[in-house]
Amino acid sequence: MRFAHRVRRFAVVLSAGLLALAAAGGPAYAQGRLTTSDPPDGAALASAPRQVTLRFDAPPSAPDSHVAVRTTAGTDVGGGDLLAAGNELTLPVSITTAGDYLVAFHVVFADGGETFDVVQFSVGTGVPPSPAAAAVVEQARYDASAHQHTVDPVGATFLFVDLLVLCSVLGLLYLKRPGAVGRITGRASESQSTQGARES
Repeated sequence: MRFAHRVRRFAVVLSAGLLALAAAGGPAYAQGRLTTSDPPDGAALASAPRQVTLRFDAPPSAPDSHVAVRTTAGTDVGGGDLLAAGNELTLPVSITTAGDYLVAFHVVFADGGETFDVVQFSVGTGVPPSPAAAAVVEQARYDASAHQHTVDPVGATFLFVDLLVLCSVLGLLYLKRPGAVGRITGRASESQSTQGARES
């Protein structure tokens, strides 16, 4: 009986501790945001830029972020690797025709926050970019937000904690079943009897 009591008490303490840890959650991540862009959103450029630069209020992580520059027809005009410097992300572009362009981005910050959106500009048309069709903008936003990343270590840790909590709760439910304590104590007594017989 004492053995079963210890098992139950251990399970209760373990569950309470893990539940408190899971409820506390991880560090509070700030959701960073775009502050400015070059070209600016809505700009009408006389000549094509060589790169697009996005500036944020927090340092971005280039390996975990995704930026795409496209025509309104969906043609990608990105011309190189995404680079990070301070709070900026820069993507080289290769624009050879006049028209309207969309910059879709999904950015993950160094502190774990993230943001995604679309910036528009025109080249060689003499007028600001026409509002892109809602379907085009939504598709660009979806493509940016659907960009896949590796598993977040913090998220994986708390997933593991949740699994431990679940196992503890299931253990408690098992111990509450009628006869469960008797089976445990019976096995303990049988084990002690077997050990005593071997010693004698």
